[in-house]
Amino acid sequence: MSSGRVICNLIELSLTALLAAVLLLGASSANAQGVCTTAPYAVLAGDVCDPDTGYLPLMPGLPLILPSTGVNGLWTDGEPSIDPSVSGDVDLAVRVGDLSLSSEVPPPAGQGGSSLLSFTAGGGSTGQGVEVPFTLMLTDGPGASAYGSVLSGVELDDRACAVYAFADLDGDGVIGVSNADGSADNEVEKQEAFAHVGRQVGPLWDGRFVSSVGIQVAAPASMGGLVVKLTGGAYTGSDLSIIWSDGTPIFTAWPFFPPLSPGEIIRLNDPNPPNPYGRNMIQFDPQDFFLPAPDHPVLGSPFALSVAGDEPTTDQFISVSGPPVGARLFQEIDYSGFQASSRMLIRPAPSSDGSTRVLVTPADDLSLPGSSVMRLRLLPVDILGNVADINGGRILVKLQATDGLAIVDPDVDGDPFIESVELGGATGVAITLDASSAGVSASLSVSEPTLTARALRFAGARAPTTAMRLLRQAVVRRGSSVDSDRDGIPDDGDGSGINGDRPCTRADLLAGVPCDDNCRLVINPSQYDSDAAGEGNCCDGTCVLDSDTEGCAECPQWKARFRRAIEKARVSIKLREGSRNDVLRVRRLKFTTAAGQTLEPDRESVQLGVLSGDVVHYWVNLPGVLERNGVLNPDYAYSDIDGSIRSVRLANIRSMGSGAYRASLRASGGHLLDSLSGGVTGGVVLYLAIGDDGFTGYLPCREGRRGLRCSILR
Repeated sequence: MSSGRVICNLIELSLTALLAAVLLLGASSANAQGVCTTAPYAVLAGDVCDPDTGYLPLMPGLPLILPSTGVNGLWTDGEPSIDPSVSGDVDLAVRVGDLSLSSEVPPPAGQGGSSLLSFTAGGGSTGQGVEVPFTLMLTDGPGASAYGSVLSGVELDDRACAVYAFADLDGDGVIGVSNADGSADNEVEKQEAFAHVGRQVGPLWDGRFVSSVGIQVAAPASMGGLVVKLTGGAYTGSDLSIIWSDGTPIFTAWPFFPPLSPGEIIRLNDPNPPNPYGRNMIQFDPQDFFLPAPDHPVLGSPFALSVAGDEPTTDQFISVSGPPVGARLFQEIDYSGFQASSRMLIRPAPSSDGSTRVLVTPADDLSLPGSSVMRLRLLPVDILGNVADINGGRILVKLQATDGLAIVDPDVDGDPFIESVELGGATGVAITLDASSAGVSASLSVSEPTLTARALRFAGARAPTTAMRLLRQAVVRRGSSVDSDRDGIPDDGDGSGINGDRPCTRADLLAGVPCDDNCRLVINPSQYDSDAAGEGNCCDGTCVLDSDTEGCAECPQWKARFRRAIEKARVSIKLREGSRNDVLRVRRLKFTTAAGQTLEPDRESVQLGVLSGDVVHYWVNLPGVLERNGVLNPDYAYSDIDGSIRSVRLANIRSMGSGAYRASLRASGGHLLDSLSGGVTGGVVLYLAIGDDGFTGYLPCREGRRGLRCSILR
């Protein structure tokens, strides 16, 4: 199985980081001791213990919440069990700064009138800003001191821990979902919980984890920056080599309850338990979190975390943008159509007049209906893509539209295709485009004459020799029904004008909700997105890790020898009742090999499949049974009146010269296509492989008098 991208929300970790990541989203809390008498560690003193399962994972200040199937279950198993008579105490606290010498936990920033510290986003190898120092501490909780004393000592040395950073994107003073400001922005608030803006993992030592974390998202200082909250988790356990099944995870407050099963965090090629000395994949999957709707009848809104400094286990600071390196086109998001995902696609920005905060998304890939006008924002950005202050001076930007796309406003020089724009601050400039005369390959170049080579590398452009250097080019496709991968899901299905700003989920598709193809250049008509990352399983690497994941059967296969796959194809399906045979016919399936490549269907296996989503309607493997006829343009044919191989009566692959081929197949048999008895929504995926090389193509279908007819004619 092939994927054109590196999965963005998976990371590869060795032992220490693996153990930290197991804890970081929780893990099995089983610690069976028969009878719970004395806590194995001071940090668990006073915690709730079940004689059968050991000490139970609790969030500070929240009631006992467990999956319906117990501590080793999944939050998705059903409505969790809640015991309001039990409340979690404070075992962990995180604070900004190096507190390696402190014996007590100080108050969080914002408490008692203290101000929040500001940090420029970046650090590490970004060349911008600094990483934020922090200390995660084991604590005995409030008592003799206001926030507790640090439980220093060696009993939990080298135990894994992690610190995560989450941002208050909408500036409402809360991270997570709340109806306090109404429900219209709940998806944006869910985004605050789903997508972290920084993470650090490592071991505890002397009751502390002292380190720093880089922050990737920020806001201009002129609009107050972006408030970011630090949360943390740590893992107890007597044996590091089996830490995922030995001990209890402990947490600060979080904007959700992590999964308790390590199998939902560590993605393996081998069965559990994972190899602690090897390398494993850690996945951040919002679908595995417990995050109830706000105003839950029992819990209320327990995971909406205040950034005012009144939550004792967490801390907050302000993340500000770095210096501008150029400009980028954005569009203000529509809350009503926004879909939360674990990819941080949005950024805070000032409104056009600077009076309020808005949220924007990059507008690098546009779909403009031929008669429509689109309004965008041209904003200065730092090296991380955050909207930035200019702080004196101006940035001169040149806009150049091509292929009939017109710049309506601003238009100082009367030329609708070229405009020079000055940016003087973080509010940028509003841009209005008219695509009524745009061609299919229109674009809008955004360039800036003083851009440094380093910024060019960030923007992904090669430094040109001309004085005007390209920073961004917005690709504009005419027509909102464009479907780049031809899988039946439009690039801009919600019609917002930006491809991918409202990525589809499987539920959207089943409910008929307008949405954008979540894997725009890769066939995935089912739109499965297991990790809710906003990218479908077929294009974010999920299927590389596990080809049995939902929807992976429809992903394009490796096609090393093929240049153009499925240029034309027709599939007809007839379902018969009673004893009459079902019939499947594939005709005129045209494809082309790459230059210098050859096929030998008479010596290689030939596989053909018809499927939709995870349902395989028909699959056959013809292992070297096609016979070759001819020399220059050979014809490979197979016939069997008895249909002994998956009811195939005829199969043919014919060379048409110049690397082009045409394939056909006819199969008929009783109950051959039972999986199609419920019908097909939209279309099917046709799969063909010869040897180790193959490809897929999406064929839209329609019902006819003679059954289902699916075709693609390019």
